[in-house]
Amino acid sequence: MLGEKEGSGGQPEGNMGGWRTTSAAWVVGAALAMSVAAQGQGAGAAKRDGAIALRTRYVEWVIGPDGRNVRFAVRRTGRDLLAAAGSPAFIVRVGAETRLPTSFRREGSVGVVDFGDVRAEIDMRETPDAVVMQVRAVRGPAEELTFGQAALKLAMDGSDPLEFSGLARNDRTNIPELPGATTLFRAIAYRRLGFEGASAAFVCAPAAGLRKALQRVAAASPELPQSPIGGPWAMDSPANRRSYLFNFNGLNERGSKPWIDLAHALGAGQIDFHGGTSFRFGDFVPNPETYPDGMADLKRTVDALHRAGLQAGLHTYSFFIDKRSRYVTPKPDPRLASARSFTLAGPISAADGTITVAESTEGVNAITGFFVNNSATLRIGDELVTFREASRTPPWRFTGCVRGAYGTHASAHEAGTRADHLKELFGLFAPDAETDLFTEIIENTARTYNECGFDMIYLDALDGSFIHAGPEWAWRYSARFVYDLVRRLKRPAILEMSTFHHHLWCVRSRMGAWDAPHRGYKEFVDMHRIVNRDCARMYLPSHLGWWAVSGWGSLQQARTYPDDLEYLLCKALADDAGVSFVYGFAPETFAGSPGAQRYAAMIRRYEALRREGALPKAIRERLGRAGEEYTLEEGRPGQRAFVRVEYETHTGEGSAFSAHFGNSRAEQPLSVRIEPLMRESAEAPGRSTLLDASDARALSKPTACDGVRLDAETVTVAGPKPAGAPATALRLRASNARRERRGAWGMVERVFDAHRNLRDCGLGVWVHGDGKGAVLNFQLRNAPNLSPAVAERYLVVDFTGWRWCTLIEPESARLSAYSWPYAGQRSEWEANPGLAFTSAYKTYHPVIDLGQVAAISVWVNETPAGGSTEILIGDIVSLPLTPSSISEPSITLNDRTLAFPVTLTAGQYVEYVPGGGNRGGTASVYGPDNALVRKVDLRAIAPTLPSGGADLQVQCRTADGAAPRVAVTVITRGERLRF
Repeated sequence: MLGEKEGSGGQPEGNMGGWRTTSAAWVVGAALAMSVAAQGQGAGAAKRDGAIALRTRYVEWVIGPDGRNVRFAVRRTGRDLLAAAGSPAFIVRVGAETRLPTSFRREGSVGVVDFGDVRAEIDMRETPDAVVMQVRAVRGPAEELTFGQAALKLAMDGSDPLEFSGLARNDRTNIPELPGATTLFRAIAYRRLGFEGASAAFVCAPAAGLRKALQRVAAASPELPQSPIGGPWAMDSPANRRSYLFNFNGLNERGSKPWIDLAHALGAGQIDFHGGTSFRFGDFVPNPETYPDGMADLKRTVDALHRAGLQAGLHTYSFFIDKRSRYVTPKPDPRLASARSFTLAGPISAADGTITVAESTEGVNAITGFFVNNSATLRIGDELVTFREASRTPPWRFTGCVRGAYGTHASAHEAGTRADHLKELFGLFAPDAETDLFTEIIENTARTYNECGFDMIYLDALDGSFIHAGPEWAWRYSARFVYDLVRRLKRPAILEMSTFHHHLWCVRSRMGAWDAPHRGYKEFVDMHRIVNRDCARMYLPSHLGWWAVSGWGSLQQARTYPDDLEYLLCKALADDAGVSFVYGFAPETFAGSPGAQRYAAMIRRYEALRREGALPKAIRERLGRAGEEYTLEEGRPGQRAFVRVEYETHTGEGSAFSAHFGNSRAEQPLSVRIEPLMRESAEAPGRSTLLDASDARALSKPTACDGVRLDAETVTVAGPKPAGAPATALRLRASNARRERRGAWGMVERVFDAHRNLRDCGLGVWVHGDGKGAVLNFQLRNAPNLSPAVAERYLVVDFTGWRWCTLIEPESARLSAYSWPYAGQRSEWEANPGLAFTSAYKTYHPVIDLGQVAAISVWVNETPAGGSTEILIGDIVSLPLTPSSISEPSITLNDRTLAFPVTLTAGQYVEYVPGGGNRGGTASVYGPDNALVRKVDLRAIAPTLPSGGADLQVQCRTADGAAPRVAVTVITRGERLRF
């Protein structure tokens, strides 16, 4: 399943504010405009004779006879907001050449702009809210025309007297900037789409009035689809802020009650029917096992939800087509899109496994994967053929062919028959967007929505619109798909998409559905909210889905603790953002799952508070502070409170260890969580070498960021060393010429000859440190077609000499601690929300397939500024893992011990929260599914954690005498926010 994610075309969800899709020509054009301004403001500013003034209720926009901006002034005060007088208001591209205007004049309502042998005629209309421009004609060899360009000098902090937004008035006009307050006006028309009729409105209003102005302008734009619950109207619909639950399969009228009960238990208002299982993508045929009466059964299911007060969502993969659909089998539709076409060099029989073609197959391969824009499928007449390889040299052949693929019929074919290499993405075929199959998919979507009575549509996979004509035109095809769909709907839809750009705004209902994280939950919420800030600027309700609640059991999927979930819910409450859940709550098991019920009750409490809308603004602002955590204490009105809490976790190895825990609050009784972790297994098959330190030749050439040099070589270890330390090692020497150590990285990689199975394995390595604080990152990855993810394990080299290091769990809480070329440090997200989004989809959401690890790399980061670091590492080996079990864990502080008379087996943890004072009380043991296992009476007096913190001694026993690994979390409480 796809969330609103980074795509190769259009804007990914979160692609707001500073990230823009522009062609190179317009980047060049903007640079030229700034160059003109840098040469002095004389040329444009001085030419007042023949200047043309365009006025709205609030501004006067003056363009000189040379087509350059003279003034952009607030009419009431005369304040000029133009960032660069003399910058061009119009630009054309002719081939690779960018041209500035040579003259501009107005003939009635038409502005005439000359660029040498190119002339543009643009209707210019002044309204109280906007200057509206519409291209009448472009004569000459121009390929693109930018019109209405003006960069404004604004603070964008709420202090500006006015706000401005461009609005494309049809899907043939491109505005790279997103709607909402902006500092740049421009619109782009294309010969490819037809210059005539390209139109944009440049809207201006006081800050409190921009949304209403955009409503009026949108309503007066007949080529824009209208939605009373989308775009400038989205904030007016409470339904857009509702939370929802995913149905991947099994929800029908007969079995609807458990689903309805689950949705009510969560406080959710909507259920999303995910395609691929509920129905087929493309032809929208309902799953016959779930809906034996087809569409009628699906409609009855939606009706059952409506009777229960719930809304139903249709979750599609946009225009993509299931390989089981009628467009593929038993005969492939000739309107399926193809990337290249070939002709058979000779006749083939129905059994031939090698197919020779006349044209070159160089560049063709059979590498496929969910995120890979490629197929291994040929369409030859009414037959589909899959291939394993394509030759790189003549004779041009497809080999390893499977005939009659996907339920088609294997047939003989004559020489000269066309063989089309089909397009594929997300494991699905695509329609040729220049045929009526593209429209047919739109009609199938609309018919399903209308006939079944759905309330919302999620257009997943719309970020794959680049498949039609490349990234440059993705905005056009996605806009065309959405606009034609909305026009066919019989009633408005709560509409979301997995991508975002200017054109989708006018019908979009909410923003922020990201794929669920698998680790680093609290940091993920923070980065999500940073990107979501632009929702308010665009007048769209924000969303903090999609989420999963996980128990214990997977090395890559971190357990969801109550405080992880409560952090999300507090931030959703602060932002009035809906949440959604993809898994963790199953209707068939919910009634018998105390752990799921425990978490659902928390979600329902928070959803009730959010829907009430009565929480004081001051408390919401406190809950919304990044990094601040709160827990809800129930009570009567006026006695309820959000209590400030902090969690600090340390991991130790062995039956006894100590760690320092801080306390920024007043002294208080110790509150603690103890959990046994995975450890190296003595019984499992032995270690295997992943990186041989004695063979530096097997490594890639070191790479590094600008200003950093990394050298890697095998050396002989001289001098005394501890038992087990290596005789030969890989020396990593990094030097940093930069002024800061943040992001000062270098790396080497070992690509395996064959994929390695590292399921249930950690890593072990001998490291000789120099104590300079550099960070080693031991990173695993798959082949790119399998997963974009990385699994990382960090080691801070703040020690000297040799040390054996075990690296078990992939990183979670520390993922935002360092800056990498693919993921940003937490401090960088604020300045670059795009980096936050990239981080989410590289390290937080995806997981690698540990059964097919393709490579291991070693990164050196945080190299001292203006200095160097030298680190030796031995062989990197895999460590087979087994769960730890511990008995009678205890915490000692200042000679007072808090002992827990429990045995904790795999996946269990014990938590103690004093009920009042230090004396006794009960501790709770929770199981792998987060359910309460039992309560344990404690008779000892709990130690007091002093303000400022203290060292805690941890002890426990194991049945087999093996050294356990244990995580200890200390929880401190502070002020109460009563309401």
